[in-house]
Amino acid sequence: MIKRRSAFVIWHVRILTITAACSLLLLLLIDGLASAGEGGKIAFSKLIGGKWQIVVTDENGQNMINLSKNNKNDSEPSWSFDGEYIAFVSDRRGLSPNETQVYIMDADGSNQRLVTKRNEDVQDHYPCFSPDGKKLVFTRKTIGENLHLQSNFDYKIFTIDIDGKNEEHLTAGFYARWSPDGRKMIFNPFDDVIGLIQNNVATMDTDGKNQVNITDGADIEPSWSRNGKYIVFSSPRNGNSYEIYKMDSDGKNIVCLTNGGASWLPLGPSWSPDGKQIVFWNKIGNSTVPSMYKIYKVSVDGGNPIPITEGGCRDPSWFDPAFISINPAGKLVSTWSAIKIYRD
Repeated sequence: MIKRRSAFVIWHVRILTITAACSLLLLLLIDGLASAGEGGKIAFSKLIGGKWQIVVTDENGQNMINLSKNNKNDSEPSWSFDGEYIAFVSDRRGLSPNETQVYIMDADGSNQRLVTKRNEDVQDHYPCFSPDGKKLVFTRKTIGENLHLQSNFDYKIFTIDIDGKNEEHLTAGFYARWSPDGRKMIFNPFDDVIGLIQNNVATMDTDGKNQVNITDGADIEPSWSRNGKYIVFSSPRNGNSYEIYKMDSDGKNIVCLTNGGASWLPLGPSWSPDGKQIVFWNKIGNSTVPSMYKIYKVSVDGGNPIPITEGGCRDPSWFDPAFISINPAGKLVSTWSAIKIYRD
């Protein structure tokens, strides 16, 4: 009996020791990730030498690194949830003057490869990774004669595997974004009879079914928060100018975050990983001159937007390694919190 009790005590002590060691390791990992993040990195498009290039900076727009380094136009970067890859669009294939395709590169700019491979005059835009990193959702614009009652272009939403396989059409629409839990998408519907973007925010299942409008205003380019509770978007719903708004994920409790006035056209809002700030780009005076495009950030509670770049910058996407979850089983990786422990 004494031997059994001694063996039990030794076994119990070992378990406690292992648990304490794992806890210490977890705390060190959290501290290390938080230190490594230091505000994270913002990827965006910058006009360099007359061409749009993908660059990354710190959260204040400093320490810029050019990832593109080519003489073609690369734009609309989007981080994968784990920060390993950046999706973007480019005209580097040169099939026609207006053609763009979706590409992926490693986070350091290496290993750039083509994903969409349509050999026709189409424009692929706004790629967004699924939370598990296996797929992309993107918008395809097609231009033709007499396509619709009021336009000669189509906007359709597709998904595709990151290796370029299994391209699938979901619905007529524009600017789709995956929810952090991977169960839904948010987007702007497109009326494929009239031929106009509907400019309201809707959700749908990831196969394009069960579409639900959650706003009824001229609301564009929505983006989910990292915890899935909120959505930001751009809208002129105040009647004077476009501003950045925040709402609950069901469309309730809409709040205006900016007050730029009539000279503003803020676009492409993106959340900081900690959910405390929104980064977006602004066409000052609704200008079509790239030197007037600047990137700003604003508190999620609203306030005065702070410019973080000079002119000639657009399409911001924010990532911070301090907000990657731990996923030892290879399950869904999200950036909902600094650490998330999975167990079955």
